[in-house]
Amino acid sequence: MLVRREVRRVAELLALLFSMSGSLAAASPRDKPKRVPAESSGEISAALCGRGRGGHAKLASTLDEFDPIALPATWREVEIDKLQRWLDAPICHGASVPEAKLYNSRRMVLDELGRRLERAKVTEQIGTALARFRDLRPRSDEWPSSSECGGCAALRSSAARVADVASRWPPRTSTKLGARLGEAAKRESLIAELCAAKPSPGAREEIERRFRYYSWTADGIRLLEVAAFFEQPESVAGCQGR
Repeated sequence: MLVRREVRRVAELLALLFSMSGSLAAASPRDKPKRVPAESSGEISAALCGRGRGGHAKLASTLDEFDPIALPATWREVEIDKLQRWLDAPICHGASVPEAKLYNSRRMVLDELGRRLERAKVTEQIGTALARFRDLRPRSDEWPSSSECGGCAALRSSAARVADVASRWPPRTSTKLGARLGEAAKRESLIAELCAAKPSPGAREEIERRFRYYSWTADGIRLLEVAAFFEQPESVAGCQGR
């Protein structure tokens, strides 16, 4: 009986060791998929300092005579995620005084591109929040007249203008820098129209204070959503300074 127990324990131990060796083999580096090396930040840093040749150096050199209005063709085709790698690249190791000066000059241009891209993202966020108002057609027959409720008329007018802007809002069509900035520039005139349509805070307050019943109707809820739209962070950021 004792011998049988010992034999069983040995068998269980061998089975455990066998399963562990199989798990270790499965986790072996030989069986793991190989990573494709990402674009080296060192290569970009070197290019910004004026070192090396090839694609990075050529792309960096176009930053020296950069036209902020007409983006160079080489940068128009750059993917957005690639621009971020250029923005994140530190100064090259052991930079001389001329190299540091060149790096800083080129970084100023990259930073400007970064700011323009951030503004483009703001316009895209506004478009996302605006999309639900494309088919908004507020009715006036259920609401108090303009003489009875000035805030009601103001909010209806604002909603109609917001719906009109929403219907003309251009979508994002590309992940490339040139197209992304171009699309954002086209949206700026629409943002100006949108910000001009912003109702006064008093309009919403008047409705909720004097005509609360109308704020509970289907149209009333949509109109108050328009007022709330202008209070959202993306709308505040888009209208800042206007």
